[in-house]
Amino acid sequence: MNHINKFIITLVFFSGISFPQTEPLDGDSDGKREVYSLDHLLWISTHTAGWGYSYEQTADIDASSTSGWGGGGFSPIGNTTVNFTGVYDGQGYKISQLYINRETDYNAFFGCLSGATISNLQLYQAQIHGDNFTGALFGTAMSSTISNCSSTFYVNGSHSYTGGLGGYASGCTITDCYSTASVYGGTAGTGDQMYTGGLIGELSGSSILRNSYYNGAVSGHNFTGGLIGTCSCQEVSKCYSKGSVMGNDRTGGLIGHLNNDIDNCYSRSAISVNVTGSEVGGLFGAVWNNTISNCYSTGTVSGTSSVGGLIGYNYSPPTISGCFWDTQTSGSSSSAGGTGKTTAEMKTQSTFTDAGWSTSIWNMDSGNDGYPYFDWENPGGSPLPVELTFFTSQVINNDVYLKWETSTEIDNYGFEVQRVKSEELNVKSFETIGFVQGAGNSSSPRSYSFADRNLANGDYLYRLKQINTNGSFDYWGQKEAHILFTPGKFELSQNYPNPVNDLAIIKYQLSVDCYVTVKIYDALGSEISVLVNEQKPAGIYKVQLDATRLTSGVYYYRINAGGFRAVKRLINIR
Repeated sequence: MNHINKFIITLVFFSGISFPQTEPLDGDSDGKREVYSLDHLLWISTHTAGWGYSYEQTADIDASSTSGWGGGGFSPIGNTTVNFTGVYDGQGYKISQLYINRETDYNAFFGCLSGATISNLQLYQAQIHGDNFTGALFGTAMSSTISNCSSTFYVNGSHSYTGGLGGYASGCTITDCYSTASVYGGTAGTGDQMYTGGLIGELSGSSILRNSYYNGAVSGHNFTGGLIGTCSCQEVSKCYSKGSVMGNDRTGGLIGHLNNDIDNCYSRSAISVNVTGSEVGGLFGAVWNNTISNCYSTGTVSGTSSVGGLIGYNYSPPTISGCFWDTQTSGSSSSAGGTGKTTAEMKTQSTFTDAGWSTSIWNMDSGNDGYPYFDWENPGGSPLPVELTFFTSQVINNDVYLKWETSTEIDNYGFEVQRVKSEELNVKSFETIGFVQGAGNSSSPRSYSFADRNLANGDYLYRLKQINTNGSFDYWGQKEAHILFTPGKFELSQNYPNPVNDLAIIKYQLSVDCYVTVKIYDALGSEISVLVNEQKPAGIYKVQLDATRLTSGVYYYRINAGGFRAVKRLINIR
């Protein structure tokens, strides 16, 4: 899309700080206004007249600065008085690090949707906190269509209706959506604390959910599920959950409380209870008079009463066909419905095909640890490109050593190693610090390693970006490393590279806590710039010098740290 070069700009004030906002316009006359900056999102969120418009996002948007906005960060689009009723097509682009933190209801990117169409939007590393009706994408959605949307990182609701994607949906069609966000519901500890789901807190009415999943950690109170907290809708089909689920009464690996028909779903989530919990199941905590077909679960299940490998409790006997649970991995030999099988039987295709499962819906091969999975997860059912066996980190002095292993590889180009400081995760993205070539194709285990050296003290997170030869990729991790290293002496290193013509790296180390200055001087001894001027704890550090701002010639940089002083020469070539 061509970005129009005409703008309507105003300012919005949060706690005395002004932030610009720009009205998005339809630059290509296709009936949709182009959104490609945080200024545009701010305009939409503060102009109710625009909540019925059609929008299309045309670039990734960095929303990390919303964590510094007063009043709880970003203001949701749509509320109970004026719903968002328009169209928002993300076109596959991201909104990164959106921040909302308020003890009010309906906190999400879209607070309240009604008759809206939302598609192709990624909410990456969103951090959302609210009271009731809390989600990354929507707080409530009524009679809306939502497709190909996702969320990652963190969602926290103090009371009821909390989900990784949305808090509550009724009369909606939701397809091809997922969340990997950590989801916490009912964290206030008092009042109503119900309906927490990895994807959606409550799904009701004529809603349809297809081809969607959750993979992460969910923690709630009553009515907690890996995918949905409580469900009374028209259809749930070809969906799954993985990770972990913790709740109290009516907790299930897929759905906490089910009151509708369901088919072709599975859960591999591990299920546990906070303190006490009844009606706990590997797939469903509790069910009513439903028809349940072609579903399975494998996760560990624990609770205090009415605990089942597949179903914890049924209030009215459901009609169940072709449903199984793994008696060995679940640790449960009984269920309020379904058939228990050994792990070997659960990894045998005839167990499922003999029960009428469709091979056009389900695949069974080396993927998903040998358990059935959906064809839409890996069309054609060929083995997944790369299977990771383990990923570890080890700290030695101020170096971090990463090791990982794959069991099989198909078209594996290699791995980008990415890092971020833990305390900066909310304001910075992972950065690539190295690349390790992959084996391409391999049917035997392959081992890899990477060393990240001379780090400053602090906590770091690492992940791997596994890249296939066709350019597609997946993220693996995250691993944490804690650096707390005290050098035995002060030292100033020679800059690298030297000579330099763009960026120079200058390293230094401190053996004690002290005030540090690092300054640049020209050949005549005149001070040019100050690179460091602050108190620093003992450790190893590096600082960048932008030499493109300097003319050619000889320069000197000097450190003054406590009683330690040293000078090095730098040559700049332009």
